[in-house]
Amino acid sequence: MVRMRRVWLAVVLVCACGAGSCAPRGADLSALQSEQLDVRLHAIGAAGRYRDARAVPCLVDCLQDDQSDVRLFAILALERITGQTMGYCYYAPPGLREQAIRRWRDYLKHEPDPDLMAGLIAEGTP
Repeated sequence: MVRMRRVWLAVVLVCACGAGSCAPRGADLSALQSEQLDVRLHAIGAAGRYRDARAVPCLVDCLQDDQSDVRLFAILALERITGQTMGYCYYAPPGLREQAIRRWRDYLKHEPDPDLMAGLIAEGTP
């Protein structure tokens, strides 16, 4: 009985951690706004790694983060997902960063539905 419980727990943990095809791929969108730095960074990395277009608006918000690491990871994820940087530089003075963030917000207003964008990205990029 104890052994069976351990096996079951191991299976659940493997699926929860993303091994194989058990776990859904993509970013945990709520984690992108976490108070914990490591949680935010992990979620941003996942968004970029899986090219999760649903995360783009949250990633644009991350460009305003106080932590330079968050801003760096966010722009790298955005570039991987969209192919764009909009001239954003994570270490630039706040005024220059704001100009680029405005360009990102304009981009979001004119882009197609994130689900459609995600499908196009999945089909068109390796």
